[in-house]
Amino acid sequence: MIERKAGETMTKVIKILKARNGLPTKILVEGEEYALVHKNYINGNKGKVKDGQK
Repeated sequence: MIERKAGETMTKVIKILKARNGLPTKILVEGEEYALVHKNYINGNKGKVKDGQK
């Protein structure tokens, strides 16, 4: 495996496994599954504001 440095740019094939409202929420990269949490996601606390969002 090639060692990578911070700030380096690379190209990978990403397979979207799950999407909600048109945004990918679960992806597959080189055999590893990852869950994506978008900045507008509020973790079950719909009445609370996260990171200064309105």
